[in-house]
Amino acid sequence: MRVLGVNALFHDPSAALVLDGHVHAAAEEERFTRRKHGNRPVPFGAWELPEQAMRWCLDVGGLAPGDLDPVAYSFDPALAKPSDEMGLLDPWDWLRLRYAERAPQFTASALPGLNPAAVRFVPHEVSHAASAALAIQTVDDSQPRLLAMRTDVFAPADP
Repeated sequence: MRVLGVNALFHDPSAALVLDGHVHAAAEEERFTRRKHGNRPVPFGAWELPEQAMRWCLDVGGLAPGDLDPVAYSFDPALAKPSDEMGLLDPWDWLRLRYAERAPQFTASALPGLNPAAVRFVPHEVSHAASAALAIQTVDDSQPRLLAMRTDVFAPADP
């Protein structure tokens, strides 16, 4: 299976290519743009996909966008609670969520040849757990544990 993981909604936009369960390439967008953390963690920066990191991962893997099985987007807007329900004052949170809902179309626009239906929303904590589990896959008795402060939902950390 050929999976491109994309993190883009808050800060440190990045991409990783996982081929048959093994990380083949990974990069943060700041390595290409030289902007620390890639974009500012504000709603107006949420539209910035890690386009160069995504393309680099595909180049390293020798793949075209249409060769991907799924693209895993590291946030599920359907699971997000409104910011005021979490005690946060964020008048622009609706804009961030609106962008996330349209991420499949934006991602397909950034990667011509990608079918927007290939983009799958993944709960944010599951994305963290996957990155930890893939990084430590040679250690048999390791299990990632997570604590996130603001994201879509608190999900079990079992990979």
